[in-house]
Amino acid sequence: MEANRHNHITATYHLLNKKSQRNQYMRDTYGNQKKNDIDIKRERLASQGHTIDVDKTKKILEDD
Repeated sequence: MEANRHNHITATYHLLNKKSQRNQYMRDTYGNQKKNDIDIKRERLASQGHTIDVDKTKKILEDD
């Protein structure tokens, strides 16, 4: 991995992992229509490891 070389098993693992993350994002974003868009975006940012300042985030997300 460090030499940026891998076999088909490693490549398959990374592709499946990426697909799983994309599917989870789609479920989180579009699966629960009861939440409003700001809450969904806030949760997505938090799941990606961003720290959330609620007031600042609300202003940024409302501008989107």
